Amino acid sequence: MVKDPLRRHEAVAGAARVHRPDAASEASVTRTLPAPPDAVTPWLTDPGRRRRWLDVDPEVRSATAVRSLRWGWPDGTRVTLRVLPAPGGRTRLSVRHLLPSGAAPEAEAGWVERLDRLAAVVGDGSAG
Repeated sequence: MVKDPLRRHEAVAGAARVHRPDAASEASVTRTLPAPPDAVTPWLTDPGRRRRWLDVDPEVRSATAVRSLRWGWPDGTRVTLRVLPAPGGRTRLSVRHLLPSGAAPEAEAGWVERLDRLAAVVGDGSAG
């Protein structure tokens, strides 16, 4: 029996999917960045650096070492970032943004632009 009616877990191909009435779609973008995770993480966690590539000021809800961050977006939606090492001293960054129904295509386009800006500032080696 489901105790919380706003969250219902359903097994889908071996994974759990969470159903939320306020987050009926998801924007998901993954990018390989030209720097190792320890060089990328400050661009995600430091507000001054983050302003150079991100066009909003998210509320940092949690951060787990260098592996993941959760942000509350100004519109009340949620963003999860996963930071993983990639071959060649690079970083694999995955962004998952839970959104109202139908908002995913526009949000994905926005995340592609944001991650392009992040890749540019990380790749130019500037410290902030």
